[in-house]
Amino acid sequence: GLGRASANNLSLIAGGSEVLRIAANTISGSSTSTGSFGYGYYADKVGIGTTDPSQALHVYDSTSDNPAIFESGDVFSSIQIKDTSDSAYVISYGGKLQLGMTFSGNSTNNVSIDTSGKVGIGTTVPASLLHLSSSGHTEMIIDRGTTATDATLQFRTGGTFNWQVGTGVTGTESDLTFNDGSDNVLILKSDNSATFGGAVTMGGELKISNAPGAGTRL
Repeated sequence: GLGRASANNLSLIAGGSEVLRIAANTISGSSTSTGSFGYGYYADKVGIGTTDPSQALHVYDSTSDNPAIFESGDVFSSIQIKDTSDSAYVISYGGKLQLGMTFSGNSTNNVSIDTSGKVGIGTTVPASLLHLSSSGHTEMIIDRGTTATDATLQFRTGGTFNWQVGTGVTGTESDLTFNDGSDNVLILKSDNSATFGGAVTMGGELKISNAPGAGTRL
């Protein structure tokens, strides 16, 4: 039935208990509702688990690390984030987590993570831990903020440092340095010269030329 718990409140009572209360700009309740509802419109913010929503939709659970579930009835499920012209989406599909975007009506899956932890950028079927793919020019950029630091690619085995390749390692901006973990084994310079940190062993012929057509010198 209908009742009034206090002034300016309208309550819905079932089984002797209040299951829904409508007050000034607030609807609250604690029962489980079943049935079919076409759609709902809320002029302001909706709070689930909170009476003080800070956004259009605010979900809060004080006891769970998983406050919301978005589930579809098949192998494809997505959440779309949209502005006035373009959109981005998070997809669960076929055991993969995919991140994609839609620009001017064209959709692309930009990032894909499969169940083994492989990450694909530009591909939905990564063949290795990190797989970059593009129909055009493909590159990876390592960009440092200032010349006070270096920009390197490191190789490790079981957490142990093995090799490092990068710029700024020697303190010279234009040097490309190969470091074995303790020594700079090879430094390539912008003037086309190279510095070796130790002996050089060649398995074949060594040809050295300082200019085209200038002959071979050693």
